Amino acid sequence: MSVINFLTPENWLMEGLKKVQENIKEHNILINSKARSDLIVCWSDSQMPKLNEYLMINRKAKVINYLWDLYSFQDYENDHWKAYKFLLEASTDIWTPTYDVSQDLKQRWDLHSYVLPCFFPTEEWQDVKITTGDYAVQASRRDDYKRFDWFEKACKELKIPFYSCHPDKYSREEYKKILAGCKFLVVSSLEESQGTMSAMEAAYLGKPILMSDCIEGGKEIWGNEIQYFKWDNYERYKEAIESLNFKPLDFLGANTNYSGNTERARERLLKNHNLDLFTENLRIRLKQLNEA
Repeated sequence: MSVINFLTPENWLMEGLKKVQENIKEHNILINSKARSDLIVCWSDSQMPKLNEYLMINRKAKVINYLWDLYSFQDYENDHWKAYKFLLEASTDIWTPTYDVSQDLKQRWDLHSYVLPCFFPTEEWQDVKITTGDYAVQASRRDDYKRFDWFEKACKELKIPFYSCHPDKYSREEYKKILAGCKFLVVSSLEESQGTMSAMEAAYLGKPILMSDCIEGGKEIWGNEIQYFKWDNYERYKEAIESLNFKPLDFLGANTNYSGNTERARERLLKNHNLDLFTENLRIRLKQLNEA
């Protein structure tokens, strides 16, 4: 039995990986431990300081890095990314959440990766009361590439009530209530590594989703089950938002212009991003690496 240490952020990943720890019995899985292990799985470049500290005292441990994204606007010549590239090159394996990120990695640094789609943590949303309000939501960090300026400008011009949700603006409970009561969710970003966590949350709640058509990871996850807008045309974007400002009764199926399908989007999420499937895929990959 090998000892595997998961180095993970203290966020939604933690709860899911605790379940993985419980369900994979053929390995002794630790989480954020300093105990000696055979293999370290580093779940983000943000955990690189933790990984470096660990390797100082456990130099023989093999390392797997989960690479979430390689956005075009990041400065890959700065010290952080140079160090992370070195760690990726030295890794036993690299995991990515989508084929899109896998291709980015191959094109940028000529490195191969194993695509391990992430799980969606359903537990905290199971008892949320879902309603259909009169407002739109966009939720993420307020970084420039997220284009909150487009979202807010369009909603103001169309006189559609809206919430711009950021991690530091609302508590988790406040955010859950806001999202559960919205009419639709918008993802205006120029780049995302996958289907975005806010879109997964909205899909789980049965909300219509409007997303930029340049987000290849989003298309990979959602296919035709959500609606897309032309990424570089503000007027088309504004028209798409207006088309989703349907009356509450339209949600039952009459006179709505939504080109996606909320039921199938939810089914797709629960089929492809459930924790059991993630755990089994993780188990398979660990077995493959052990037998290599």
